[in-house]
Amino acid sequence: MHYSTLMLALSALAIVYGGLLALAQDDLKKLVAYSSISHMGFVTLGIFALNLHGLEGGILQMFNHGVTTGGLFLLVGLVYERTHTRSIADYGGLMKAAPVYTVILALFTLSSMALPGTNAFVGELLVLSGGFAASPAVSAAAVLGALLGAAYLLGMYRKVALGPPGAYAKFAISDVNARELAAILPLAILVLWVGFYPKPFLGIIDASVAHLLEQVHGRGGDHDCRCIVAVVDCEPARDRGDRRRLHSADCRATRAEGAGICPDLGFGRGGAGRRPGDPHARRRGAASLCRHVHR
Repeated sequence: MHYSTLMLALSALAIVYGGLLALAQDDLKKLVAYSSISHMGFVTLGIFALNLHGLEGGILQMFNHGVTTGGLFLLVGLVYERTHTRSIADYGGLMKAAPVYTVILALFTLSSMALPGTNAFVGELLVLSGGFAASPAVSAAAVLGALLGAAYLLGMYRKVALGPPGAYAKFAISDVNARELAAILPLAILVLWVGFYPKPFLGIIDASVAHLLEQVHGRGGDHDCRCIVAVVDCEPARDRGDRRRLHSADCRATRAEGAGICPDLGFGRGGAGRRPGDPHARRRGAASLCRHVHR
């Protein structure tokens, strides 16, 4: 935690620096590569914010980066295979020659910009929410990097997809075929799935984030409870003897926030109800908190 402020500053620097480098590129592949520097800056910004939203956003953004940037690299490879040039200046009017390709390129471009409705929007929103809670000045610089991202990505798309045909016109460019479409469509589906319904993905992340924050901030400290997840969304299950028990699958961590002393999550060192070597300690702790909240 002593170096978190330094890491936040370096993350914002990576976001802005990567955006400036991408803005100066005329090579499609290099533009996508330098945009990755900016995107990974958002990942580290969220992680070193050391709060719930920041960590959730940082982890989700790692997944989003693999989906979006992987899709962009694949799309760049498809046109390079046809034209053997990656220069943005050699393209133009690709919308007429390959309409399906340019529609898919538009989706991944908007995702890389973190447009609402795409996967990266959810991750960057959580990262910036956690970042502003940790360091407003650093997060304001990160917003500048996001604006740079819109500038170089929209500029790239305008030059490649719109306008008069470029030097590539001498090649017989075909639209994406069935094999290429089968490779890119799963990534496109993930872009929209996470963008419109991120709950399943955040549900996978929540428990680990809660455990990590409990280890970082400790229990019973007089720190802001916004950093700790509260396990409150529970569905009781019944076992033999009609005794109510809550299994790990029945408790889903939600991003509830509050002020004051952080609740005892019941796991980790010294967690409530934990016995040495008890593999179910974490489960019982979550259940204990659920019962406490619902009383």
